[in-house]
Amino acid sequence: MPTIMVIDDDRQFCKLMEKMLELDGFRVMTHHSIATARVHLEQELPDLLCCDMKISGDNGFDFLVHRQEIHGLLDVPIIAITGDDRLSSQVKAAELGIFAYLIKPFDRKDLISMIESALVAKNQKINSSGTGY
Repeated sequence: MPTIMVIDDDRQFCKLMEKMLELDGFRVMTHHSIATARVHLEQELPDLLCCDMKISGDNGFDFLVHRQEIHGLLDVPIIAITGDDRLSSQVKAAELGIFAYLIKPFDRKDLISMIESALVAKNQKINSSGTGY
């Protein structure tokens, strides 16, 4: 069962994501700040990470810039889930290595499709090179 970490300061959104993803067979971990997520990531890496780009007191883009500081995190695909629909933010996220950018509100089918695609791409990369994502 693949593990997904959700980082978002909206507690209701995290609960909704947790229920939705668990119904699709995923194990879900949620964090309401990048700081607590970083501590968890030092101990355990998920198979995929869904992160809001605008979190109270934190900046998802800064997290992306510094994710190489957490061993193995560069191998974890990240889907940005955010209300920020500006093209400049989408481009910046792509330049920082985001697998996909999903704008809130979104269709559940789109999210699941992106997750499945990200996990397939990660597994293909691992199987073809043996070095990770």
